[in-house]
This record gives sequence, C-alpha cells and structure tokens, in this order.
Amino acid sequence: MYEFTMHYQPKIMHGRMISCEALLRPKHKINVEQFVQTCPDPIRLDILVIKQVMKELCLHAIDVNTSVNINAKSIMNDAFVNFCLTEVQGKGITLEITEYSDIDNRALFAKNIAKLQQAKIKISLDDFGKGYAHSILLVKNKFDEIKLDKSLIDNIDTDGDVFCHLKYLIEMLRKMGFTKFVFEGVETLKQQEQILKIDNNAILQGYFYSKPTPMKALIDGWHSTC
Repeated sequence: MYEFTMHYQPKIMHGRMISCEALLRPKHKINVEQFVQTCPDPIRLDILVIKQVMKELCLHAIDVNTSVNINAKSIMNDAFVNFCLTEVQGKGITLEITEYSDIDNRALFAKNIAKLQQAKIKISLDDFGKGYAHSILLVKNKFDEIKLDKSLIDNIDTDGDVFCHLKYLIEMLRKMGFTKFVFEGVETLKQQEQILKIDNNAILQGYFYSKPTPMKALIDGWHSTC
C-alpha cells in the first residue's frame, strides 16, 4: 500500500545547486497523483516519506536542505506536528505544502505553521498560481518560500503577456513581505533568462537542469557544482 521510492530534483540559484526537492515515486506503475489521492491515510504517508528522506540523507552523508511535499491536512494534525517537532527539527527538511485548496480550519493551519517555524522548520507553499489557490493564506501565514507553478512559466519565453503577468505577481508578493521564490518547470535557457529579468535571485527548478533522479545521481550533481 505504501510501496514507493524517492527521487530528487535540484534547485538552482546563480548557477549552483543550493537545495533539492524529494519526489515520491510509487513502485507500481501508477500515476503519483493517483497514488497520493487514493492513499487511505495521507498523514501517515507524509510521515513515512519524511522518514525515508531523512534515512537517505543520513545514509549518503549529504548535508543539503531538502523539501518534502506534504498534504495541508497534515499541518492540522497534532500527531504530525509533534512528529516534526521531535524528529524533523534540525534535520534540514523544508515542508512543502500541497493540496491546500480545501483547508477548513485556517486558524489551526496558521497556528501550527507558526509553531513549526518557531522550531526553525521552514515552510514552503507549493503550486502557487495553479488553478484556484487560497491567496488569503498569504495574508495569514509568512511562508519561508513561495513556489510558482509551472503554468506561470510556460510560454514566458514566447509570450510577453505571460512575462508581464509573472512580473506583476512577484511584485505583489514582494509587497506582502515575501522574498524567496522558486520557479518550477524551467525547460529552456530563454525561460531562465526571462525569469532572471524578474528576479535576479530566483531559485530555479526544472528539466533544463535535471530530471528527478535517485540520491546517488543527486550527490554527483551536487559535487559537480561545488
């Protein structure tokens, strides 16, 4: 039921890998989204994934900040929050929140985010700009990182309106106090160039740099950029 492996995709800043994202890969050949959505206990799955990532980081003795996707419902679960406070704190793990469109208790969500951040656990908001995303979350929570969805990057190299829309969005987020942005889905040099016109300190992620790979390949890539 919970059979999976982990792949890792680097995050690039100023031409160097500065961190990575851990991505779940089901052992059986089914879609990742389907695997997650049909999981009977997504909170338990989140804990198992984090444990596996920490195990692999320890096994390979690599010290790199690693983002792990978690369901927003986990943030509102006491057992998950306590697990993070006792086992994740200080391990270089960033919690990357996905599936947050149906949060039914924003007050508890904000309270637990603050509790985790007080323990120096970084929180990232994933897929911002994809479909219907709760912009109100940006008012109530000071995320350490905002990840711009690939849909905002597509065609930025060929469509001036896409460029202007992304530039406006980043300006709005900066006015709200956010300073760290990850741009997902970068596939061409031209896309990279356009993004850097908007944010010279952009963190870039996508197939242009690397597909998700097993930990060993990540380590080789890490050493090649040091």
